[in-house]
Amino acid sequence: MARLSLTCLLLVLLALPAGTARSEEAYPTNLQLVETAVRAAFDSLRLSAPPVPGSDLEVVIEGGHPGGWLVRKIMNGRLIERGWDIRVVAETADSAVAVETPYVLRVKVAQLDLIYGRQWRRYVIGSKVVERVARASFYLELVDTAEEEILESRSARGEMRDSVPASALDVLSDSQYAFAAPELVKGSADKYLEGGLVLAIIGVLVYLFYSNKTAS
Repeated sequence: MARLSLTCLLLVLLALPAGTARSEEAYPTNLQLVETAVRAAFDSLRLSAPPVPGSDLEVVIEGGHPGGWLVRKIMNGRLIERGWDIRVVAETADSAVAVETPYVLRVKVAQLDLIYGRQWRRYVIGSKVVERVARASFYLELVDTAEEEILESRSARGEMRDSVPASALDVLSDSQYAFAAPELVKGSADKYLEGGLVLAIIGVLVYLFYSNKTAS
């Protein structure tokens, strides 16, 4: 009986998801990974310093992407580091009659999202690992509003990848930001593997049970 109990315990432990060396808090959230992709895209640009030190610049996000606020926040911070004086214009009815900003950076977000890529298991019955891919790409135009001249026109792209335990995805995702909260689609291989694993464990337990009774 002791042999049977030990075997059952080992089978149950193998069937449980394997623990990970890092807790969920050690991984960046989906939104944080997207932020990193945006920074990588913007940092790949060599956008000039202001023609006149301290020149006012307004960042305008075009296209209405739901993550536009995130792009604006990151770009504002990066542009301040490069010597620009950022002007934040309130989106009110009076903004149309506000003093015109000398320079405007128009940004059209072409892509800003996070997807789940490859899925695999380190061991046959171990916990599943999922690849995350954060993507950011946009087009920028630096405009001199006084001269009505486009000073620079650039495109930028950034991508960040990592892998996390599938069990951590719910914690790392946030439904508030749909562009960073994809749905994990379970592959057909996983369905067959999980179903076959359960049947195999049940079969082994039944076999051991009757073998033990016969031996007794």
